[in-house]
Amino acid sequence: MGAELRVDTISEKTSSNGVVIDLVTLKDGVISASGINLGSAALVESELEMLDGITAGTVIASKALVADANIDITGGRNITISGELDAATLDISGNADIDGTLEADAITVNGATLAETISDTVGAMVTSNTESGITVTYDDADNTLDFTVGTLNQDTTGTAATVTTAAQSNITSLGTLTTLTVDNIIINGTTIGHTSDTDLITVASDLITVAGEVSMTTLDIGGTNVTSTAAELNYSDLATLGTTAASKVFTANANGLTTVSGSVLMTEDTLTDASTIVWNVITSPVAKVTIADNRTMAAPSGTTPAAGQFVSLLIIQDGSGSRTITWNAVYEFTGDVSPTLTTAAAKGDLFTFRYNGSKWLEIGRNLNLTLS
Repeated sequence: MGAELRVDTISEKTSSNGVVIDLVTLKDGVISASGINLGSAALVESELEMLDGITAGTVIASKALVADANIDITGGRNITISGELDAATLDISGNADIDGTLEADAITVNGATLAETISDTVGAMVTSNTESGITVTYDDADNTLDFTVGTLNQDTTGTAATVTTAAQSNITSLGTLTTLTVDNIIINGTTIGHTSDTDLITVASDLITVAGEVSMTTLDIGGTNVTSTAAELNYSDLATLGTTAASKVFTANANGLTTVSGSVLMTEDTLTDASTIVWNVITSPVAKVTIADNRTMAAPSGTTPAAGQFVSLLIIQDGSGSRTITWNAVYEFTGDVSPTLTTAAAKGDLFTFRYNGSKWLEIGRNLNLTLS
């Protein structure tokens, strides 16, 4: 026969270790108590339930947390900390949501430093754009990003890009370049122009054609500056070669002929009177000289007179008259006899010669001329 012990109440009693039990009921092997006091601390039933079934190191819902032998705890979910979290290491397998500022001495992403990750990301973004031609690398020595510009394309207006690295293979601008400084310009197309005249300059192999006007301060041809003014160059603006026109130069046609529509004026130059008179028939083909004594006429001078050249010389007596001329043998006169000059004061004798390549042949004379 079983025994039954019924105890309605055990009054407060303090044990030797300081545990105080209030109002204990013992029934069917179960001790019920309204509370347990441990020294000055009191435990109620709900608080004791937090210890029921816990496993050290494992988080269980509605149970107390107890670290295992390694002081580790696993299985937790959300933890809210109103103060500061101080940890030797922090390993987060999921996402991290930080509302404030994250400050760290160093951050790695998938085993690479943040700077290297940014370099790889920026480099991929830039190089994936076929118009950029910019290569981005990370420098471990100083933790910086190095940008190398290959082909630089600018497709927006605003502040233009500046290339300060070595010579670039290509620069393409779809916007506006304010200033472009390059060593050489090579175009793949055939025209260079303005927005209002897109084909002003046409470029082909060994040929540049300008459809409009060319304005320049100095024109250099083959290393020599052209000193002629525009008006002087316009003297050559002829409609037909071989014909003369007002304010235009003489030209010859394909047969070497020049047709003169007006007159040709050869100015008369004055030679210097001297014991031997010098006559440059190249610079002064038409000349005169007033002789003040008996003179000798030197052979015509000048750089390479050409056969067929005509020249004319007027010899004038001074106020005394009776002056004579001794002619150089290169002058050939009618009958191979030198003429006798007029002796009258202030009178003149006119002689015309044609050069045959060796001698100046007299083709005409007019003596004793009154000149005024």
